[in-house]
Amino acid sequence: MKRAALLLLLVLASGCCTVPRIFLEGEEAAHEVLVPRLVTYVKKDEGLTEDLRADIIRTTLAWRFSLQKAREALDGEGEE
Repeated sequence: MKRAALLLLLVLASGCCTVPRIFLEGEEAAHEVLVPRLVTYVKKDEGLTEDLRADIIRTTLAWRFSLQKAREALDGEGEE
């Protein structure tokens, strides 16, 4: 699962293809709802190591970056 998510991030970030608009909108909505809750949880859970905390935060940032790149690619499709 982790490899599949990483592969998706790499493909989206590379700009070599675009995803269907409906998929991107769903991912953006999920990101908007899940990330703030996850970050709040991660900051409060004293059972997490600093390394794990940092990994989770980095993953949320990578997710946001890939969504931004996918949005840019999708929005720029008709400009040429």
